[in-house]
Amino acid sequence: MKPSLDELIHELNARIQNLEALPLPQVREEVFAVLNLTDFIHRQGVEQLAKHLVERGALEELLQDPAISLLFTLYDQNPNHQASLAEHALELVRPYMQSHGGEVEVVDVQEGVVHVRLRGACKTCAASTATLKHGIEVALRQGLPGFKEVAVHESEPEESSGLLELPMAGHTPVTVKAPVFAQVGLFSSLPEGKPILVQLGEKNILLVRLGPEVNAFDATCPVCGRGLEAAKLSANVLVCPWQNCAYDARSGRRVDGQAGPHLRVYPVSVQGECVLLAADLAPRAIISERP
Repeated sequence: MKPSLDELIHELNARIQNLEALPLPQVREEVFAVLNLTDFIHRQGVEQLAKHLVERGALEELLQDPAISLLFTLYDQNPNHQASLAEHALELVRPYMQSHGGEVEVVDVQEGVVHVRLRGACKTCAASTATLKHGIEVALRQGLPGFKEVAVHESEPEESSGLLELPMAGHTPVTVKAPVFAQVGLFSSLPEGKPILVQLGEKNILLVRLGPEVNAFDATCPVCGRGLEAAKLSANVLVCPWQNCAYDARSGRRVDGQAGPHLRVYPVSVQGECVLLAADLAPRAIISERP
C-alpha cells in the first residue's frame, strides 16, 4: 500500500532525528550540505513552475492537492499561505540587508500583522532597525495583500539546528540547516570566462560566470591542495595551474578521466545585479501550515 503524505513526513522526521544523533559530525555536515544544495536546486525549479502556473491560471486548482500545496508552501510559493507571501515579498529587501551583514526572518502573520525578527548586524543598531523596518513595510505593502503593519522582534530565538520544519499532528517538528546568502559582488562586474577570487568570511571562493549564470567553488584544488587563483577556463572546464586537474565549471566534477575528489560547490543566487553566495549554514525555517 502506498504510504500517505503524513506517514512519509513522519518517516522523514524520524530519519533526520537519527542522522542528527550520529556521532559523526563530518558525515552529518556533508549530508546536510547535500540536502542544502538539493533544496537550493529544487527551489529554483519550483519558483519557475509557480510563475508559469500563475500565468496560465492553473495554480489555484492544483493547490487543492495537499501534496502540491505542501510543496509550494515549503518553497514560499503558495499564494494561500500568508507566511509564504511575506517571505516572497521580502526578497526585494534581502540583498540590501545581506550586504550589510543582516537578515530578516518571518516569524508569523496574523490578521495582516507580519511579525519579523532581525538577525546579524541589523539587530544591534537602532537607526539601522528603523531604516530597515521602513524598507520591510514598503516591500510587504507591495507584495502581501491585506498587509497592515510589521512588528519587529529583535531578541534571538531559541537555538535551532536548521532549515526544514515539518510540523504534523502528533509529531515533534524537526529542523535541518540552510544556506545563508551574502552579497559578494555585482553581476556586471564579473568578466565572462575568467574566474574571479572572492572572500566570504575566512573562505576563499572562485566565481565563474558562464553566460547568464554564475557558479562558485572552493578556491583550493582538492587534489594538490594549492590555490586556484590562477586557474584557467577553457570550454567550460576549470584547469588547476599546478597539476592540470580539470573540473567541470558548472558541477565541479572531475572531467580529466582521473580518479579523485571533485571541487566543492557553493549555492549562488543572482538577483538583478546582486550576486549572492552561501558559504555558511545557519537556522532558517520553511514551514507548512500548522494543523
